[in-house]
Amino acid sequence: MDERMQAIRKFHEIYNRARKKYGLIHRVRFSISSEYETIEVWELKGGKAGKCIVNAKQKEETECYKQALWELEYYIKNREEKEHAGNAAMAV
Repeated sequence: MDERMQAIRKFHEIYNRARKKYGLIHRVRFSISSEYETIEVWELKGGKAGKCIVNAKQKEETECYKQALWELEYYIKNREEKEHAGNAAMAV
């Protein structure tokens, strides 16, 4: 499997788990006329897009997926830390 396919597969693997757990949607824009490839991930609020949590823009598709994956993993880590801290505070 080439690097491009690995990046796409890894992003979707992590995204699909987070989508179910945190209620996310994403939009991917790749265009011949645009200078940049764009991947955005949004939190859903009341069935509509709320806060944008990933906004990856790169000239190369593979690099765009890598950046989006990094931003998504960062979001998940911070979200889990906040949930853990909240649960620990409630237990005291």
